[in-house]
Amino acid sequence: MSLHLQLLCLVAATFIYEVAIAEAFGLVAYNDSSECVVYKALPACFGPQLPAEGLVGHLVRAVPPNACHTKLNPPAPRKVSEKYIVLIQGCDCPYAEKVLRAQQAGYQAAVVYNVDSEELISMMSDDKEIQQQIEIPSLFTGESVSLHLQKTFTHTRRPHTLGGSAQPCKG
Repeated sequence: MSLHLQLLCLVAATFIYEVAIAEAFGLVAYNDSSECVVYKALPACFGPQLPAEGLVGHLVRAVPPNACHTKLNPPAPRKVSEKYIVLIQGCDCPYAEKVLRAQQAGYQAAVVYNVDSEELISMMSDDKEIQQQIEIPSLFTGESVSLHLQKTFTHTRRPHTLGGSAQPCKG
């Protein structure tokens, strides 16, 4: 088999693998009316996964939106028992740095989204030092999902449940 054909097969296999991974994961969210919404999302290749029982918390937009500055604004003053999930633009700096900044600011999870695209990207990091510091779960999703999450979940005072695809909507 020629080198050109081998490379073409490798690219095709990688594409099929990426599509299979993208279809295999999801983000399940319950709004304050207990309605279930399922979104396409990919968990990061660093840090822990969402807990099996999901994560109940308030969804907050990051300030600054891309979380690339040295300090990310912390969640609003809260009760110790409340959890916060930050929604971050996925541009301008490495994903692991965004998630670490979210953790350092006091968020319990991060949802990073693609800007101007629905493409799901595997969030990876070559920086082992940053990888070892990340203790919060994070997911990557497309722009339309981020817009829907913002519209549906950031304007209420009640916490919402976010979970992985292992928690299908109760029928």
